[in-house]
Amino acid sequence: WTKALELDPSFGPALLERARFYLSALAMGPDQPALRERGERDLQAARSARELEPAALSQLEGMGALGAREYEKAIPAFRRYTDENTWDAAALAMQGAAEYYASRYADAEATWTRVIALEPTPNNYRARGLVRHGLGKYPDAITDYNLGPADATTICDRGAAEQAAGNLDRAIADYSKAVPSARAYNNRGTAHAEKRNYEKAHADFVEAQKA
Repeated sequence: WTKALELDPSFGPALLERARFYLSALAMGPDQPALRERGERDLQAARSARELEPAALSQLEGMGALGAREYEKAIPAFRRYTDENTWDAAALAMQGAAEYYASRYADAEATWTRVIALEPTPNNYRARGLVRHGLGKYPDAITDYNLGPADATTICDRGAAEQAAGNLDRAIADYSKAVPSARAYNNRGTAHAEKRNYEKAHADFVEAQKA
């Protein structure tokens, strides 16, 4: 892409792919100033590039906004792209992430359902589980977590949904599978406290501080 742009700095397809590379890493990961600067520079150039479809530019705008944590700005930009490119699971996942972080849980649930229809992966099920938890749909969230990754993070997520649904024994069982993480100890402590087992709750809170 860089070589192509050395020959033609306004060549849209090369700007698109290079900007996607920079901005996707920024949108779905921690802030990286160097990537942000490169991505924003390519996005600025793409706005006046040749041979670049409006929907593709809109996707870049969404990625840039998501990376900047401007979720309300990212959502309509992604929608303009995904309405035309309904096959693009990666773009839909970024749209669903923006909707989730903007607390638009109903929209995010619909978007993540579209993602799962295209790519039914464990991570995508976990993402929809988080959204459904936010909606208070705890049994549905638990079902999604059961199809998610078999790791401590997802087990804790499932425990939190069980706890929110009032299934304290199931929640404690899940948290016990996820220790020794600080989150698992802390959450198990809150579940013990709800059961008025304050001695066990205190012991878990102490372990959470150590973890």
